[in-house]
Amino acid sequence: MVQLSRRALLKGAAFLAAAGVNTRLLSGCDDGARIPNGPRPIERKTLHISLDGFRDDVEYTLDLGDRRIELRRHDETTLAQHRREVPLLRSIPDAELTHYVPDVSLPGDAPQSYTVSYAIPGTEMRALALAAIHIPEPAILMGQAIKGQSYGVHATRRAKYGFNFVPARSGGLHVLAGSSADGDVSNISDLSLIVEEEDAARYLVFHHPDILALDGNVAALLLHHLDAQSVEMQILARLIARLGRARNPDESPTRTSWARGTYLLDPDGKKVPQTNEDGSPILVDGKPAYQWYYAFPPEVMRAVSDVVVRAMRAIYDDPDLEDKRFHVEKSRSSRAEPLPDAPPLLQGPTAPSAYTFAPLNENWTGGQCVSGLRVDGEGRRVSFDVGNSYNRTVSVYCGFFDANGKLLKRAEIGADAGDNTTLDTEYLQHRGMISPALWLLGIPVAGTVARERFTARIPDKATSLGVFVGSLSFLDMPKQYDERGKAATAGLVATLICELGVPTIALAYGALFDAGTTLQLKRELLVPAAVLAVKLGANIYSQVTTGSAEWINLGVWVGNQALKLALAKASTALLWGGAIAAGTAAKGIPIAGTAIFALNAADTAQSIGRTIGGLSQANAVYTTEIRATNTVRVKVTPSDVLGLPQTGVRYELMLVNKTGMSLAASGDYAFLTQAAGFEVDVTGVPSGGEYKAVLRILSSTGFLVGFGQQDFVNAVPNGAAFASVECVVKNQTIPITKDTTYSVSAELAVVSGSHKWVAPTAPPGGYPDACAGGSEIVCAPTGIGIDAHNGNLGYAWQAAEQALPICGRSSDTGGTSLHTMRNLNLNVFVEKGALDANVKDYACGDLRPVVPMYSLREPKSYVLEASTGQYVLRELDLSLTGASDFRRGQPIARLGSTTVRAAAVYDNRYAMIISGDAGVDRLEVIELKSPQVAVTHASDERLPRAHVRSGPGTLRGNIRGAVALCQAFDGDVFIVLENGNKRLQAFGVTGEPAVDYFHKAGGSRSAILELPSDREYLDVGCELESGAIYVLSRRGRSRSPTDFYLDIYKRTSPEVLATTRNFAAAKFALDTNQNIISLGWNELVFRGRREPGLWRWIPTTP
Repeated sequence: MVQLSRRALLKGAAFLAAAGVNTRLLSGCDDGARIPNGPRPIERKTLHISLDGFRDDVEYTLDLGDRRIELRRHDETTLAQHRREVPLLRSIPDAELTHYVPDVSLPGDAPQSYTVSYAIPGTEMRALALAAIHIPEPAILMGQAIKGQSYGVHATRRAKYGFNFVPARSGGLHVLAGSSADGDVSNISDLSLIVEEEDAARYLVFHHPDILALDGNVAALLLHHLDAQSVEMQILARLIARLGRARNPDESPTRTSWARGTYLLDPDGKKVPQTNEDGSPILVDGKPAYQWYYAFPPEVMRAVSDVVVRAMRAIYDDPDLEDKRFHVEKSRSSRAEPLPDAPPLLQGPTAPSAYTFAPLNENWTGGQCVSGLRVDGEGRRVSFDVGNSYNRTVSVYCGFFDANGKLLKRAEIGADAGDNTTLDTEYLQHRGMISPALWLLGIPVAGTVARERFTARIPDKATSLGVFVGSLSFLDMPKQYDERGKAATAGLVATLICELGVPTIALAYGALFDAGTTLQLKRELLVPAAVLAVKLGANIYSQVTTGSAEWINLGVWVGNQALKLALAKASTALLWGGAIAAGTAAKGIPIAGTAIFALNAADTAQSIGRTIGGLSQANAVYTTEIRATNTVRVKVTPSDVLGLPQTGVRYELMLVNKTGMSLAASGDYAFLTQAAGFEVDVTGVPSGGEYKAVLRILSSTGFLVGFGQQDFVNAVPNGAAFASVECVVKNQTIPITKDTTYSVSAELAVVSGSHKWVAPTAPPGGYPDACAGGSEIVCAPTGIGIDAHNGNLGYAWQAAEQALPICGRSSDTGGTSLHTMRNLNLNVFVEKGALDANVKDYACGDLRPVVPMYSLREPKSYVLEASTGQYVLRELDLSLTGASDFRRGQPIARLGSTTVRAAAVYDNRYAMIISGDAGVDRLEVIELKSPQVAVTHASDERLPRAHVRSGPGTLRGNIRGAVALCQAFDGDVFIVLENGNKRLQAFGVTGEPAVDYFHKAGGSRSAILELPSDREYLDVGCELESGAIYVLSRRGRSRSPTDFYLDIYKRTSPEVLATTRNFAAAKFALDTNQNIISLGWNELVFRGRREPGLWRWIPTTP
């Protein structure tokens, strides 16, 4: 559709005013154009019909809306009379003026279509002879005023009868002079008083959906372009004349005709009976009468298409017409400048939101546009405008996609219901329908695009929102019926009714609608459209995809059914009644009886448009995918209390959805500052859908040392700024090979009065001078243990103390070299791993060693201490609320020995102790269970005693110079390190030798693994994952750090597996992640007390 440009309107009005023509009824292009108040203007004309060659044994009628007026036959008297009144008729032969209708009332402010028909003898049917379009005289004069002598209306007729434009005596306008008129002139509008085959051709072409106009001024210029295609128009007119009159449905199909009557079939293929207004069938001779319509043969439709294509090019190039949009590629203008671009996306004001919404394909396609995108409030709620710039109603649906573009079922993802659940599908929700801009329907109101705003929420499990704008064509539908086809059905039905049916029927009745009336009518018609869309649904689609669709039949059936439903409402009938110039206003448009042909003719005309150019559309359903993105914050946390991998130096994060799409982030990682975890923000992540966060921590060699993954749905909680997912990372086992070595990664320091791990400033120092009375150095680090279950570190040492009292004595013993112990926190979940979050130590010092016995993987830990005069095994309460003084722990058992060198615990079941003075080695075993009677004091004789299981010696089962032991995690075994015998010996948990533990050369087994004899052995540790045995030693009694060794053995081989030199330490403990904390001789001062230094060691990675 088009409308007059303001320039053309002003130009035409000026000419008409100069010529003295009343312009009061000429419509403009203001937004507020309305139907004039009061009676509508009427033009009374006498029409002259050329039925030469038609049968003369029937009576013809002029069918005008719901009026049927009998035609009169011309004779010599009537011809002479009318030629006196209309000079133009003098140039037309008598044979071409066969009938006339006097004093016909036609609208003076709107175009109207009409037909000439006759009753088919012996039936109740009527046959179509001719058809024509009435244009009001002021509109024709306006067109002439705008176009001047180039005005093309009735160009073929003017050429046929020799009419030419000559200047009017009053100036301005031109009039017609015929070759035989002898100076007599006629107005150009007089040409429309004649009805012949050319008018039938114009009737067909004018009903094309992209041409039809209800505005008289626009219609006059459109006919200017249609008639200017004189060659194509003449071909069409001659074809109509050659093919002969239209045939009724019962006539022989072999006889030619320019239109063929066809019985109307419902979607099930059954004939549709004619009905009265009350719905009862109309009977003829006791038999039901059936509805029928005219279909047109292919040669007629090809000729119509040729006229339309050439005319549309000319219309587009006409500067006096504006706002035309074409959708048939072959009819685009050849003008140099391109078509107007689509307007840019209009980003409206948005409420604060964690989401960023953007269309993936925001564009105009087939006259449809999704734009005006904005976020409404919290959550994944988005509103958008859908624009419609052509004369089709479009249905708007929302669907939801996964990341692979697959539609998701609404019920499975918690989608909201649509505004009309009747039209909702399994996958799509109906949001509404949009009518075209009113000027596209011939309503003289400005505005090139109809826009409506819709809102939808994208469910959390969907990745994007699809806005389905469904129109009439199914040309791009897949071969199988899918949800997109359903999205088009409602728009298809509404288009047939509202865009093609209503304007065509309005044209048939000379109706004049203003904007408000039109929109109200369309709103009422959308209800029956929805009902029919649900009813037709798959039926329409199956016809289209199988190629069996008969669009003319479908259009007529849908139009009639919808109008019957709509006109059941009195308000709809009154709308029509107020818009019709003449007729039965109280009833609106009659449906039944003799008026059925008027609807059939109108529906036939609107169906023609579907055949021409495939209704000028490229797509059935245009989908704009709106994808939301948001920030995802991945909270990386360790799986155990000891923190993330110490050996890692960088991380890699992948967010992977089910289709394999991934987003990556990477960065540096440092254990000292990020052991408790860290956060990674990934921006621009497609919102919704199911994701997997995959986190990898890599060593300096790229080896995977930490891995975690977590499934999540990417949805931002209301009130939050991002989606949050916790990814728990587990330390990965590092292979221990011959190339494995350990290096220092951190050392303990006292910073601002607190313990803290810091990067090492120098390697650990060597062995210091022996302690002497009054010495102020740390003399002897005596033990260390790690509780990996709760996250604790216990270590004991001997040092000269200035103020620490001796346990059990009140006198000042400052300067005495005393033994003490301390607990520090290793749990990264407690104050982010602050070491002093769980400080526990003695309130005094002891003259004998204190031995920590921490269980690596069990919840309980123990200590051996002799503050009461004898060694007592106590259970430690290492909870945050537990007593700070170790002496207050629950006593479990007591030792007979007064000297303890080392001890270890086996899974809270057994404890094994190396005791005895030099040369008197003992191996004692305690079963770890609470006393059977209440024990109030460690000296209580009822407290169980340890059992001695081994004594000094070199044979298997005896020990000599034992200095350390550890729990082996690959059997119920303790491994004892004997410095005197230079060996490792395996004992069962109850103290008997484990004779099959070590593998010897040749395949034999033994409880003993011999060690190099040139070493002094200091400590032993058992690794949890691989079962490797770590042995700390120094060459001879060297004090140099370079002479300290950490050798790694496997029970399956007598040979050393790997060695780390410069491992300067007195004692060490392995954690559950193959890392080591060692106890050294450098001195720290914490809270006024001296303590040894601690060092972290990490293994190399492949």
